[in-house]
Amino acid sequence: MKHREGGPCPVLAGHQKNSGRDYTNIVYASCLNQNERAFAQAVKNTQAMYNSKVHLVRINTPMNFQPDHDVRRIMQEFARKLGLKDFTMNIYNDRSEEEGIQHFASSINADLIAMATLGRTGFAQFLVGSIAEDVVNHLSRHVLRYVTS
Repeated sequence: MKHREGGPCPVLAGHQKNSGRDYTNIVYASCLNQNERAFAQAVKNTQAMYNSKVHLVRINTPMNFQPDHDVRRIMQEFARKLGLKDFTMNIYNDRSEEEGIQHFASSINADLIAMATLGRTGFAQFLVGSIAEDVVNHLSRHVLRYVTS
């Protein structure tokens, strides 16, 4: 989805209406890409609005594994460059990114999951699918999604 200036914009998706619920715990699932600056601002705005804690998480999978010490160093630099405040840094191991996000969000009783995803279309979307779509379809939590190029 694109906003008026032609760039990406965040989209809130979920199965239920918010019904006045606060987003006190926000999971920020990230591949730690510096191109997430605009999305990080949307997460920070949501955090400020609800006085939330952000739980930055990197999901380690067998096919996309990185040592904890490397991920923590990259995560600290990512958070510093994006100006994140009141956050935790988490590395969660699971069989897939979708399962890891779901299990981590459940383990901290998250109210909202924020994800920046690569915009795939056509055959690439068919082959790879969308982690964000899978998370939205399998959880009752709201997902704040941002598609990047």
